[in-house]
Order: sequence, then C-alpha cells, then structure tokens
Amino acid sequence: MSRTTLTLDDDAFAAAQAYAAARKMRFGKAVSDLVRKGANARAQIAHVNGLPVIQAQPGSRKITSEDVRRGLEDWP
Repeated sequence: MSRTTLTLDDDAFAAAQAYAAARKMRFGKAVSDLVRKGANARAQIAHVNGLPVIQAQPGSRKITSEDVRRGLEDWP
C-alpha cells in the first residue's frame, strides 16, 4: 500500500465521499476502488445498422432526443 496526497476536483471528491459513506469504508479505499473500476472499464460497442453504438451500463440514465437538442444548443 502506498501513501500519497491527491488534489481532486470538487465533484470527484464529493463522488468519492458519497461512495465511501454508502459502503461504510475509508476514503482512501473508496478512491482505490473507483480508480480500479475506471481503469478496468471498457465500453461495450455494438454496431446497429452499420453505426457504432456504445452500450450503457445497466441502470444508466438514457440520453433522450431532448438531451441531444440541449447539447447542440450549447455547441460553440
């Protein structure tokens, strides 16, 4: 086990804190778990009608046409 100091963005810190609290674990263990999950995550890509489609994780929020429209409005 190594010991270090990290500087995390506020949202990443909050996410790690929430993860740790929900699982009743130390913050460092939670960060280690989340780093491992991220490092081992692989997008599942399928091809539908010749187009690549990334398979979402179970329970993920679906992106709607309205979400896409709002995103396009914010596009530079």
